Amino acid sequence: MELTQLKYFKAVAEAGKLARASEQLYVSVSALSSSISQLEKELGVALFDREGNRLTLNRQGKLFLHYTNQVLDTLESARLGLQKDPRQEGHFVTYAATTPAIWAGALQAFSTAYPHFTILGREISPDLLASSNFHPSFTFLFAEEGDLPPIRRQALRSELLLEDRPMAVFPSAHPLAGAGSVSLSQLSRLSLCLPPPDSSLNRRFQSLLEVYTPLSGPLSLPFCLHDSHNERVCYSFAARGLAVTFTTERNRMESYPGVSHVPISDSHRPWLEYLFWPSELSLSPDETVFRDFMLHYFEADREIAGSLRRISSFSENSALTDGCRLPEC
Repeated sequence: MELTQLKYFKAVAEAGKLARASEQLYVSVSALSSSISQLEKELGVALFDREGNRLTLNRQGKLFLHYTNQVLDTLESARLGLQKDPRQEGHFVTYAATTPAIWAGALQAFSTAYPHFTILGREISPDLLASSNFHPSFTFLFAEEGDLPPIRRQALRSELLLEDRPMAVFPSAHPLAGAGSVSLSQLSRLSLCLPPPDSSLNRRFQSLLEVYTPLSGPLSLPFCLHDSHNERVCYSFAARGLAVTFTTERNRMESYPGVSHVPISDSHRPWLEYLFWPSELSLSPDETVFRDFMLHYFEADREIAGSLRRISSFSENSALTDGCRLPEC
């Protein structure tokens, strides 16, 4: 698939006729028709309904036009960014993340410490990481260990940054919103809205649900099929009382109104989040600075988290001990 094919497809989709699109593109009708036919052959689906000289996008065509616009818009943004960025000859690092929200604080801290650095980042799905046609354009990857197939992990070095745990997101008025924790079996009769199908969070919770499906039957899993489905949409559903959704301890939207975050109590080892980079790559001085900063940042983060858990555990044990001093104990 070539960029020219995408541009031709977009022009035909918007013009509705090959002749009109050929005039706009200054190419022959036959060349345009051949390009569209080859594109449909590569995709394995028809993109247009053909009625005489008129071409109308079908369902697959409308979806592909959406993705085509994303690709072309991204390329245009890249072109403009390169032209306008006065720091392009300066310090910079590149990364991708499967769950970007987890790393926002660390990236902000790095930018504060190194304001002269340009950080180029993107979100990436586990499906893309697993694709045989995937060729990374970044140095570092922030990802949960299960986001990468074993064959890709063999070619990477890694450092553990943090542990993460599952949480349910309830409407604030829900009876379980004030609970200290919930089990998946308590969600068996509720409408659930999972994160986007190609996301790391979706993969994790699908795995949880497969293991902890209650004996009474499978959990209700109504997926949002519209393309705007994302974590914020899931939170919106929860805030409106339409569904319960999922997040993690590190990924949750703390200030989102109308929702409560409740830990999921089912036995499950923590999800482990790593920083990955190619084993055979000699890191540049800029990349070494970035890597070392992240390692030190999350080393301190783990120490703080461990202290908070010890304090929490001590408080719970103290409460149990104090409770046994009552006469009924």
